[in-house]
Amino acid sequence: SPTMGRGADLPSPSLGRAGRPPLRWGFFRKGFLLLVTLSLSKCLYAQQLSLPDLEKRALENNRTLTVNGLEVAHQQSLVGTYREIPKTNVELQYGNIQTPFVGDYAFTVMQSFDNPKVFQARKKLLETYVQQANVALDLQKIATVKQVRENYFRYVYSIRLQELLTSELQVYGSAAKKATLRYNLGESGLLEKVHFETQLSALQNRETVIRNQSVIPYLNLQNLTASADSLEISTVDFRREKPLFFETSELPFLRNFDAQKSTIDEQIKLTQQQLKPGFVAGITNQSMEGSLRQFVVTGGLNIPIFNKSEKAKIEALRIENKVIDSKVVDIENQLLTEIQTLRAELLTTNQTLNYYQETAIPQADLMISTASKQYNEGDINYLDFQLIYAQAIGIRETYLQEQLKQKLIETNIQFITGK
Repeated sequence: SPTMGRGADLPSPSLGRAGRPPLRWGFFRKGFLLLVTLSLSKCLYAQQLSLPDLEKRALENNRTLTVNGLEVAHQQSLVGTYREIPKTNVELQYGNIQTPFVGDYAFTVMQSFDNPKVFQARKKLLETYVQQANVALDLQKIATVKQVRENYFRYVYSIRLQELLTSELQVYGSAAKKATLRYNLGESGLLEKVHFETQLSALQNRETVIRNQSVIPYLNLQNLTASADSLEISTVDFRREKPLFFETSELPFLRNFDAQKSTIDEQIKLTQQQLKPGFVAGITNQSMEGSLRQFVVTGGLNIPIFNKSEKAKIEALRIENKVIDSKVVDIENQLLTEIQTLRAELLTTNQTLNYYQETAIPQADLMISTASKQYNEGDINYLDFQLIYAQAIGIRETYLQEQLKQKLIETNIQFITGK
């Protein structure tokens, strides 16, 4: 029949479950597992936070910076209050003003105004408060980044030290098993067995202490980044291959003094403008023998006759400016001296790290491999092995300490120079 073609051989949907083609469950299951694995891998990879990631999070979410940002907004909103006008004086008098037995009243409205230049000076003063708030925000950002870097490097150091202790535990654990076996076979005395067991126990305790101590910088990083969830921190940013270069042309912590001086200058200008006369305007409506037709317009000046306190204030502000100038010179010298000291320490530390990287670490690795081989072959006893191995591990620990020292010195220099 023409209606019976290739499609006639296919099972009809109405045939039920038995007529359906078999599903390839294995294929779909493998695809689903692959998709889940890729999603988890991507999620875990995204959670690995490097030092720049932590700095960015802190600058975006840190609670102290949020407070500083609100203070900036608060000072900005106050700028709009520079046109502050004194309250209007309204007076009403009633009684026998002109003739007995006739009640009259006098209604007066008076308003005083500052010199227009006072408004301009007040606005500039309020704007300097905004500038001070912005400077405080910028300096707090620098301090927050410094805290993030210090805690990050301390955390990485503790992780690296745990890794080193883990390798020590493996070596001493293996040595303790061999010593126990040799003791059971009568090939060695009890002292060797007890020695390695004691060393193993001490290392396990130290590894626990270091692990607990690593929680402190981790919690600090959580607090600095305002993270409620756990952080997956990358520990690769520790040893920098290229040296850092620092410029001391600008010391950001001196900006605070510049902002203070600007505020004092504007306070002086505002006080000087307030010594100039202001203006008074008003109107009086007075009845006379019941008549309401008497109007009087008043105009005048507010002259600050008693101005000794304002002049004394101006003089005090000028002296305060001189004090700030002296502080700036002193603090600038202190900061430059500290930078020079830190640079000298950094140079020494970098030289030490180069020595360890090029000479001491390869020698330590050779000492470990040689001592382990000779001890296993019976060429040296356990005391010689312990002495050589402890010396080699000490070199590696000192190398880690120097790496941490380098990072902390660099962080302090970056903090002072605002990098």
